[in-house]
Amino acid sequence: MSKDIFNKHKGLDVIYKASDGTAFYTENNAKNHANKLKNKAVEKVTRAEAMKGVKEETGGDSDMKLSAEQRIEVIQGLKTVKDVEEALKGEKASTVKAAGKARIEELGRVDKVNSLETIEAVNEALENEKSEEVLAAGKAKIEQLNQA
Repeated sequence: MSKDIFNKHKGLDVIYKASDGTAFYTENNAKNHANKLKNKAVEKVTRAEAMKGVKEETGGDSDMKLSAEQRIEVIQGLKTVKDVEEALKGEKASTVKAAGKARIEELGRVDKVNSLETIEAVNEALENEKSEEVLAAGKAKIEQLNQA
């Protein structure tokens, strides 16, 4: 169930599940729901954990549950290099590995833009950039620098 939610919501990094299996985007909503249940536990599930769970369920061969295309979609939605690396552990499909490598490179460009200290440097870094995520990070960084 968690992997399905992450597949449908590419920008989502974490969900919170109540003991009855109901998933929420925020911990507060999950806790409010759980207060009505006998078991008031709430579980935090990250995108990487959901992907790892698929690998564990299938003995490390995640393509039994998700196609290579679906695994690529999951990887493209991950927000940290660590999560991408975790999702790639044991991966055999060259297309998925290539998508993971590309995602790690993209995340590196986002980090680079976020580390820049002048608007000119940000604009230069964005000059030939095609990634919407990197461009959005650059726009946010320029706004931050303008306010400083």
